[in-house]
Amino acid sequence: MKILYLSILPIINDNIGVVKKIKEQAESMKSSAIVLDVCVFYKEESIFLDKSDFPDYFTFITYSYSGLQRVFQSFDLWRTIAKFSDSKSYDIIYFRNPGSSFFLYRFLKTFKNKVILEHNSKEVTEIKLRSKRPKIDIWKEIFFAKKGYKYALGNVGKTTRFSIHQEIKAGYLLNLKTITNGVFVNDIVKRNDRLKKTDTNVNLIFVGNIAFWHGLERLLVGIKNYKGSVDYALFLVGQEDVFSDILRKLKLEHLLNTKIFLTGFKDGKELDKLFNDADFGIGSLGLHRINIYNGVPLKHREYLSRGLPFIYSGRDEDIDASISEYLFNVRANESSVNFSELLDFIQHLSKKEENVAQILTQYAAGNIDVSIKSEELINFFNYSLNKNKVLELQKIK
Repeated sequence: MKILYLSILPIINDNIGVVKKIKEQAESMKSSAIVLDVCVFYKEESIFLDKSDFPDYFTFITYSYSGLQRVFQSFDLWRTIAKFSDSKSYDIIYFRNPGSSFFLYRFLKTFKNKVILEHNSKEVTEIKLRSKRPKIDIWKEIFFAKKGYKYALGNVGKTTRFSIHQEIKAGYLLNLKTITNGVFVNDIVKRNDRLKKTDTNVNLIFVGNIAFWHGLERLLVGIKNYKGSVDYALFLVGQEDVFSDILRKLKLEHLLNTKIFLTGFKDGKELDKLFNDADFGIGSLGLHRINIYNGVPLKHREYLSRGLPFIYSGRDEDIDASISEYLFNVRANESSVNFSELLDFIQHLSKKEENVAQILTQYAAGNIDVSIKSEELINFFNYSLNKNKVLELQKIK
């Protein structure tokens, strides 16, 4: 099977996590039975993207999109995408959905019954939250989805809600599959099960770029309101000036370097040590802000793979009752985290006899490894191709 994996990223610096995810997904799909090419189109060069880290079947192409020439630039971009897609005889073109448009509609029609779209959001909801002209953009999204999806071979939603959203938007039944996010569990360094057996000195960690759907302020306001005596430390790993701005707005600067520590970006052994010294992770607490109540954040999957229990809000489709007792779940709303209850939970967890880290890593290996997700995806590719062949034969008869 020959597969082309396509993605259009507006600003590469804001999507480094996405590029990493694409790389992991591609590497797990690659096998003796799969010929794979990956092409990532992006708008700006990035100091954080080292192209030499990627396999030779990856191609990165920059495109222009600015000023009054944007319409013409869009034509050029999609012409380049179509040319690249036509360069080999691909069985499947797997396209990380760039949003419905005239250009996507023409692309789907040109490569009829070859394209499977991957959906990582509820696009209409995202437009309502971000667009400067939501009515026009929502009309465009729905209109071209209705026209274009009938030419797609299939659609993959990263959550059940994302999948349902596509059928509602298109207004007709789709060849549809929900496949949640995965990670290379064995490539993530496991932490020691070192939850402390005392009532003091609890270490918490948050790792990642800040976005408003992370909801970190919910935890920080909880810390601000905390009057208890448990000694704790919160390590914020990422862009220091962004964290500093948030702390300043919440008037928490007085806790810097005493309770809250900014580490800057860390990776490799430095990041592994921070994780190994941590007792608890900070997951996503604000996905409800983009109308997602059952998300599948990669952050949660890294925590599970490392064996680190964590706090999160709403539902995660890959978390079931077998591990829920080791995780702290809060409502998907704007209320602040009850930090006293969280610390009590961590202390209670520390008194458990079982090896919590081992339980979480074993669960990760059996449920969220990217190889499991990619096997589901390849099976869906084969199913979709076979289904299309049957339909074509029926038309001939």
